[in-house]
Amino acid sequence: MVVEGRILGIGGVYLDSREILDINDRTQVRTLRYSYHAGIKLARDGAIFRYDNAHRYEREHQPDEHHKHLFDASGKEAGPPLWIGRDSCPTLEEVLAELEEWWSETGWFLAESDQ
Repeated sequence: MVVEGRILGIGGVYLDSREILDINDRTQVRTLRYSYHAGIKLARDGAIFRYDNAHRYEREHQPDEHHKHLFDASGKEAGPPLWIGRDSCPTLEEVLAELEEWWSETGWFLAESDQ
């Protein structure tokens, strides 16, 4: 089962969420694949961060595929993805809380200076 959508916030902030879920015969749900992509629409779209488990970064010696991408103010990726590991995968609620914190510390200023 695929669950996906866009959550819109104030000031042009958004979160694109995509989860591929497995439901077993006891109706227990397990997330197989996920991507939480946070961004902001200003004069152009700008990425903020993204969590996903699309593939492993073997060159960076990451032990599994769970990682976080960070982006600078111009929307360019800021270095290699950070390994977070299977046990530290955020929930949708945690990602939204992180995005809210980013807005209160940085985002509102970007949105105001874009006008």
